[in-house]
Amino acid sequence: MLGFPDPPPPCFCRSLFQTKKKGECCEARQRRQRPDPRTCRCRCRRRSFFRCQGRGLELNPDTCRDMRLSWVLTVLSICLSALATAAGAEGKRKLQIGVKKRVDHCPIKSRKGDVLHMHYTGKLEDGTEFDSSLPQNQPFVFSLGTGQVIKGWDQGLLGMCEGEKRKLVIPSELGYGERGAPPKIPGGATLVFEVELLKIERRAEL
Repeated sequence: MLGFPDPPPPCFCRSLFQTKKKGECCEARQRRQRPDPRTCRCRCRRRSFFRCQGRGLELNPDTCRDMRLSWVLTVLSICLSALATAAGAEGKRKLQIGVKKRVDHCPIKSRKGDVLHMHYTGKLEDGTEFDSSLPQNQPFVFSLGTGQVIKGWDQGLLGMCEGEKRKLVIPSELGYGERGAPPKIPGGATLVFEVELLKIERRAEL
């Protein structure tokens, strides 16, 4: 009498999500799925973000594709955000200070609260002069670090000696900003100053 081969035994799938029920060990979006009867394995096992192989959380192919796409979009979003941040950092220029003339004897250096007597010439980046104290030979007098002048001056004239000359390249953020100072200084303009410190008046120590 001819016989037929016995049917294959039910799958006993070894998994982190194994249950008491035979052959129901594949998890996908909180739903248990029966493994492939030919291999007793789940259709797709997620090992990494980009490949559905190996050990670990067991998913069906559709779920695995969805997760791959989600991770790719997340990584892409992070990269674009980092690039935007880097571009913004590059866009913000820093104050540049260059010493054009040093002095040998420097008993005191300028600091916040000092009254400074300065000669200056201010130009735009293209060389257009917009202001100068030299034609009238009238020094500009102000208190350093008290907001009487633009931030580029308050920062760029610290630690200066009498008789010293400097060149300041001041970005718009430390100058007149996006509004500018019409009609001579347009919005967003970088300013170039050549300055000479003539005298420091320091208040007596309290």
